[in-house]
Amino acid sequence: MMETINKLLWRGMKISRRDLQRAEGFFLKAHVRHEASIYTVDQMKGLDLKVPEWMFVGRCNTGKSTLINSLLGEDLARVKAVAGYTPCINVYNVGGVLRIVDTPGYGVKGRAWQGELVEQWLQRGEVLGANVIVDSRRGPLECDEAVVSMLERSGVGWDGVLSKGDVINDQRVREVIKEVDEFPSKFGKWLCLDGRDGKLGGGVSRLRYRVLETCFGDVLLHPKVIKKGGFNCR
Repeated sequence: MMETINKLLWRGMKISRRDLQRAEGFFLKAHVRHEASIYTVDQMKGLDLKVPEWMFVGRCNTGKSTLINSLLGEDLARVKAVAGYTPCINVYNVGGVLRIVDTPGYGVKGRAWQGELVEQWLQRGEVLGANVIVDSRRGPLECDEAVVSMLERSGVGWDGVLSKGDVINDQRVREVIKEVDEFPSKFGKWLCLDGRDGKLGGGVSRLRYRVLETCFGDVLLHPKVIKKGGFNCR
C-alpha cells in the first residue's frame, strides 16, 4: 500500500538503489548520541560544534519520535502514547557531522513558548532541511501550513511525511493524495510511511537519502567515505 502511495507522491523523482544503500550505510554505521535537551535560548549557546542540522516538526502525537528512532537506527527519542510528550527541543548527534533536531509537537497540546523556541533555533542558520510530519488519517491542517510558512521564511527547505500510512484504506489514500496536491506550498516532496518500515527502498530508507543529499550533496554518499568511516562510527 505505502509503496503505491509513494510512487504517486514521488512522481518524477527517482533514487537509485545504490544511493539508497549508501545512505543506509551511513546511518547504520555512524555513532549516534543524545547531545542536548533545549528549554531556553541560553542553552543553545552551549552547542559549539557547527554542523548541518535536519529538523522534525509536526502536530502532537503524529509519530515524530518513532520516525526519528527509525531514521537513527536506535531508540534514543522517547516514545509515549500521551500526546505532547516531547516538552523541549531534543538534539541528536550523528557521527559528529550531522544533527537531528526533534521539536515539541504543536496544536492542542502545544505551548506558545515552545513555538517561539523553535523559531529562535531556526534563526541560528544551521538547519538545512526539515520534515513536516502529518498524520495521514487527518491530512494537512492550517497549523501545518503555518509551520511550513515559518520554515520557508527562515529559508529552510522541507519535505512532508504522511505518518501512520499503514492504517489508512484505499479511499483515504485517494483523499490524502488530493489534499497533498492542494497544499498551498509546492516546495516540498511528500512521503508516506510507517515509522517501523525498515526495508531498503521503503519510506525510512528514502528519508535517510533525502537528509544526506540535502545536507551534504554526494559527499557522505561516496562509497569511500562510507567504507573508511569519514565520521564517528559505532
